[in-house]
Amino acid sequence: MEGVVVYYTYILTDEEKSTLHVGIANDLITKIDEHKQDIEGKGIVEMQGTNKLVYFESHDDFESAAEMETQLNNSPKDKNIDLIDTVNPEWKDLFFELWENA
Repeated sequence: MEGVVVYYTYILTDEEKSTLHVGIANDLITKIDEHKQDIEGKGIVEMQGTNKLVYFESHDDFESAAEMETQLNNSPKDKNIDLIDTVNPEWKDLFFELWENA
């Protein structure tokens, strides 16, 4: 449907799975591409190499996405790891599937 805006809550990690970064975006492909290309500069995400998309979910409105972002940021790391393990047990980079299906 034209004109519908979808918001995404996402989790990025580094190759060692040692750092998790939770974010929100309304254009997930562009946002993750920016992380991968370091367009935003040498921010904390880029310096830690957290540019591998391992989890995302869509929301119909910004408030729902922001609420989930807050929930994930306030959750213990173990709980977020369990969430990722449930939907993406191989911790593969979902960006490329997202890109292909766009």
